[in-house]
Order: sequence, then C-alpha cells, then structure tokens
Amino acid sequence: MRDDSGLELASEYFRRELGSDTALSLPAERRHSAAMAMATHNAREDIARRRRESGDLEALEAMRAALGLESLPDLIQGFDIAQLSGKHSVASLVTFRQGIPDKKNYRIFKIRSLEGGIDDFGAMREATARHFTRLVNEDQPIPDLLLIDGGRGQVNAVHDIIAALGLELPIVGLAKENEELWPYGASRPIILAHDSPALRLAVAVRDETHRFATGMNQRLRGKAATRFGVLEGIKGIGPAKARAIMERFGSLAAVAEAAPEYLAKSAGLPVAVASAVQAAALAALAAVQAAAQGTVRDPSGAASPANGDGSAP
Repeated sequence: MRDDSGLELASEYFRRELGSDTALSLPAERRHSAAMAMATHNAREDIARRRRESGDLEALEAMRAALGLESLPDLIQGFDIAQLSGKHSVASLVTFRQGIPDKKNYRIFKIRSLEGGIDDFGAMREATARHFTRLVNEDQPIPDLLLIDGGRGQVNAVHDIIAALGLELPIVGLAKENEELWPYGASRPIILAHDSPALRLAVAVRDETHRFATGMNQRLRGKAATRFGVLEGIKGIGPAKARAIMERFGSLAAVAEAAPEYLAKSAGLPVAVASAVQAAALAALAAVQAAAQGTVRDPSGAASPANGDGSAP
C-alpha cells in the first residue's frame, strides 16, 4: 500500500474478519519501508512457490470459463516465430502443465521451408505440422489448448494443419497490441480485464514462447557472425568471400579439414590465402573446444536440445 487511501477499507476488512479493531498506518521511517518491501517480496515468492507445487488452478479455471472450454486446460502448448530479415528463422514450442512451465518439454524448430523468405504464417504451418505429426505418429498426448503468438491470420494458418491431421483442439491467438484473445472462428476478440488470472496465464505462455524463440534466434545469428568473422579477419577475405566459403563447405570444421590446395581451388583463392583460412578455422575450433565446458543452457536455466543445432525433429 503506497498511500493511505486504502487504510480505512483494510481496517474494516480486518474488523469484519477478525472481530476486533485494528490500527493501520504507513511506514514512517526508512527502515520500516525496507521491512515492508522485504515482506512484499517474500509474499510474492511464496505465491510463486505454491503455484509451482500445486499448479495455477485459479488461472486454469478462469481460462476455461473465458474460452468456454469443456474442461480445464491442464496441458497448454504455445508457439512463436523469430527471425531477422528472413534469416535464422526458428519456431519455439513451450509447454505448461497445470499452469506451470514444463521446461523439459520445450522445443525449437529450425524452419527449413522458407529459404530465407519472410513468411510467419508459413513458418508457423511448418512448425506445427512437424510437431503434431510427431504427436500423432507416436501416440503422444494432444494439448488441451494451443496458444499462438498472433491474431486471426496465425490462428487460421495453424488450424489448417490441425484439421488436415484430423485433430480437434482449441486454438487461440494472443495479439500483442491490445492483449486480445482470438479463438479460431471468432468474429471478434475476447478482451479480458488486465487483472484477469486467465490473461495472466495467456501472457505468461506467450512471453515464454517469445523469450525462447528470440533466444535461439540470437544464438544462431551470433554463431553465424562468429563463423564469418573468423574468415573476414584474414587479409584478402571480405564478407562476400567469407559467406561463399561457408556456403561451399558448410562449417568451420570442414574448412579446417580441407587441404589448402583443395580449398584454394574450390573457393578461388591463392594457396597462401587458403592456408591462412585453414589456419584461422583450426584456431577458432581449438578455442571453441577449450571453452566448451558442460551443457549450454538458455538464460532461464532450461537445457538446450541435445542434438546440437537446437532443432526438434
């Protein structure tokens, strides 16, 4: 409570619930304000802990009511797309169980079908097709609710895939601008109160998909920049030539393994420059190996997928 406007109301609540008069006041000294701030922090941490242990049932019930679902959406999955000018396009999949993030079931899909094009609808179709085809083939549980970062366009694109697989599940988009919920087939959005537990859960899923997709996109961009930067630092190798070498060989490891003569012939380089390119690739790989200790994790603590390129099947 930051001002005294609610003191009387709070006193009345305690009088009614406890049956006794209660005197309330705001902190008058700095040490009292610090104690109140600590108490507030501890209370929030306790609420978060209780939700982790027992699930966010309040939000699940509010979501069921808001969307008119027949049962609680215990298993919610969310998708988002991240790309930069069509490069390093990825889709993220996050899973919430009982309203709580289930990070061991997060997945990243490197988009393969766009070939550098910018098409969020197409990327969303590819990612959901790959994911739900696997669920069907492996007889895995289908989510009770699918939440998409976007509006009607993204929802319609995903519905086409879901319908083609013969599945039926609620698909809802969350549009960023006004935090509107767009269920599939709706002619107008569902607008929830800003303090609605259902909106809180929907935003949590959407923000987690965005964080996970953006994080992987940045990692891929950084990896590409590192690879090209290694080669661009060599005299006689500019950005265009560095990109051409990487496209020809595919990885720094392949560059490092190539004989200088073969590298020179394949990339159209003088042998001396090719030798410098190979030496730089070898040095970069040695530095990476020396620095590689343990499992790489994303900023939240969730482990990266084990197959190394960050992509799901």
